Amino acid sequence: WPLARPRSIGSTKWSFPRRNQLIAALSEAVVMIEAQAGSGSLYTSSAAEALGRRVIVLTGSPGCDRLAAEGAAWGRNADDLLSLLLGEAVGPGRSLAEPPARPLPEDPRALLLYAALDATPRDLGDLAARAGLPAAEALALAIDLELGGHAARAAGGRYLRLG
Repeated sequence: WPLARPRSIGSTKWSFPRRNQLIAALSEAVVMIEAQAGSGSLYTSSAAEALGRRVIVLTGSPGCDRLAAEGAAWGRNADDLLSLLLGEAVGPGRSLAEPPARPLPEDPRALLLYAALDATPRDLGDLAARAGLPAAEALALAIDLELGGHAARAAGGRYLRLG
């Protein structure tokens, strides 16, 4: 994104995207501690990636887990994040490209919906049809999968699989 000179850096909802671009441009790395699926912090990480900056996330929230699944460097605690910032290895034998595994839900209906998810963001109608579930049930299960770190909500209320 070309950085235009802002007229004002006030706190209006219209100034946040420009402010986030500026934050990314002034940083060597963007470290995200927590981000919900629709968080504005995800805009900052996108701006950082577009500018060639490093993105480092602490796993454990839907937005950060999604970024880790998409290839951002990740850590499980403050020591991991500090090591990543300093360019050191994080833990013996850990791949930074793969987020930590979480146990799959035991509910067979949730497993059907999880199997219907993939890396392509899909709307709930499509997911419900793919899983053979009613739309209302698919919505409730998608939220459960998101809260459990198995799915992420993308733009337009679509869902994609994590991990």
